Amino acid sequence: MRASRRWALALLTLSLILLLPAPPLAARTIDEIIKRGKVIVGVNTTTPIFGLAGPDGQPEGYDPDVARLAAKYLGVQVEFVPVTGANRLPFLLTNRVDMVIALFGITPERAQQIWFSIPYATEAAVLVAPASRAVKTVDDLGGLRVGVPRGAMPDLILTPQAAAKKINLM
Repeated sequence: MRASRRWALALLTLSLILLLPAPPLAARTIDEIIKRGKVIVGVNTTTPIFGLAGPDGQPEGYDPDVARLAAKYLGVQVEFVPVTGANRLPFLLTNRVDMVIALFGITPERAQQIWFSIPYATEAAVLVAPASRAVKTVDDLGGLRVGVPRGAMPDLILTPQAAAKKINLM
């Protein structure tokens, strides 16, 4: 009976801990970042030359360099958190990171949720297909399988149209 009571107490304690709100990991202001002594930056390491994982597993490329420079100007250390196209916005909104420095298209919907810096690069979507495919508009994608990076601009453009145009998105 004693072991079962301990087990029940442990489960109750764990349940109560899980109900507590998690403290935000990231700071909300520049002053908080400086006081903490580090800036937590989300970077995508799958977009060479902007971001890639170096031989030692550490982020390299233009975006991590910009993050290191921002940390230097703030007088703090930088901590990198890997992000993807799909999770970079949720990581910002849930305070897992202080900022994201990655390819990130500015849309009206996103601008209602987060602040953007002045862009330092442009992104262009590229369609790759055999030359025999005469794809000039979205309508020409009907009936085809199309791969898009989730959360990226091609996904945001094509997903709402996919069912109506019979585009098979992957």
